[in-house]
Amino acid sequence: MAEVGTLRVSLGLDSANFTTSIEAVNRKIRLVDAEFKAATGGVKDFENSLEGLQIKAESLTQKLQLHEAKVAELKRRYEESAQTKGKDAAETEKLLIAYNKAVAEMKKTEAQLQQTNKEIEKQSDGFNKLEQAVTQSLQKIDQQLKVIDSEFRAATAGIENFGSTSEQLRTKANSLAQTLELQKTKVSELKRLYDESVKAKGADAKETNDLLIAYNKATAEMKETEAQLRQLNQTIEQQATAWGQLQTKLNETGQRLQDVGNNLQSSGAQIAASFGVASAAISGALGVSVKKSMDFEAQLSRVGAIAGATPNELEKLKQAALDLGSSTSKSATEVAQGMEIMGAMGYNTNQILAAMPGIIAAAEASGEDMALVADTVSSALNAFGLEAGEASRVADVLAQAANDSAAGVQDMQYTFKYAAPIAKTLGISLEELAAATEIMAEDIWPVARKLAA
Repeated sequence: MAEVGTLRVSLGLDSANFTTSIEAVNRKIRLVDAEFKAATGGVKDFENSLEGLQIKAESLTQKLQLHEAKVAELKRRYEESAQTKGKDAAETEKLLIAYNKAVAEMKKTEAQLQQTNKEIEKQSDGFNKLEQAVTQSLQKIDQQLKVIDSEFRAATAGIENFGSTSEQLRTKANSLAQTLELQKTKVSELKRLYDESVKAKGADAKETNDLLIAYNKATAEMKETEAQLRQLNQTIEQQATAWGQLQTKLNETGQRLQDVGNNLQSSGAQIAASFGVASAAISGALGVSVKKSMDFEAQLSRVGAIAGATPNELEKLKQAALDLGSSTSKSATEVAQGMEIMGAMGYNTNQILAAMPGIIAAAEASGEDMALVADTVSSALNAFGLEAGEASRVADVLAQAANDSAAGVQDMQYTFKYAAPIAKTLGISLEELAAATEIMAEDIWPVARKLAA
């Protein structure tokens, strides 16, 4: 930039150097204008930013000093000419015109500088007020975030495996939702302050860069919370399904098992004994049904007696046993054994006839004996309130469970007897309960059996 002190020394007040001095002032004014344009050129709206206005004010200050020097020199030359040559002299009048023009340019520059300084003051004051307001807002947000975090920690303190129930997941989701709303407000405030800082101080200013860093950090934290909340809501939605409700019940049961860990050995023995009794009871109910050498007619008579069949119905049962014995891998006697179990479970002749094809299919698919399969199928039909004709559906479920997992027909039998009533109340289907049993057979029961051994 031009140095005003040097200019004033170089003006020279003698007549010989007058023209040269005025031309030097004009050149320096043009130089200041060129430097200002170079400093602000190529940057959109830079001149309207606080930094641009400050550069403009500096440029106008230098121009004003040059104009003042020019006016002072013209005034001195005009007064000197008026005294020596008279006010009406052509040279004196010419100097007066030049002087008045220079005064007008000086006043114009002075007015521009005043306006620029007012704009600087306005922008500085506006940004400072905004900065103060945003800073206070951010402090409140940070304090509220700490409160939410402390409340969540207090609510979950001392709870092992927090998040294993739907209620616990909803508690966490509520906390994350409140956090996310505050983080969104924080990001919005920082963005607003950053944009104003770019206008007021420029994009390269240190304070602007610091705000950009803070904004990016807040945005990253917000997105992380959004991802956590989205994943959590998906988990809650899954648990809201029938399968999810069952899984929650199983998790709660597993949690309670830890409370009786010291008694697990004896409990396991008791469970094993209970299963033994149950098996013995089934065997007793089956009686001689597992004896392959039993006379078919005697077996069929037992079926008729247990099912309360009329002679006509008994003949239908006999014909069905013979037909199924010839068309499947099971003998007529084995089919009759299955009929006996169904009769013992309270099924009438028509229901037995409708269920037997499905029971035989399940026995063939699983490789288990007819008695066990019949008892398992009847348990499922009773527990879920299904018609006897749905036996084929149960058979398909048993076959799939055997193929997909370590769950056998006996595992499914215990499930249908003891878990199915609860599952039905929860709205869980036969297939969903079987899937849960498959998971337990793979992941839970092997461990439980080892502990009970």
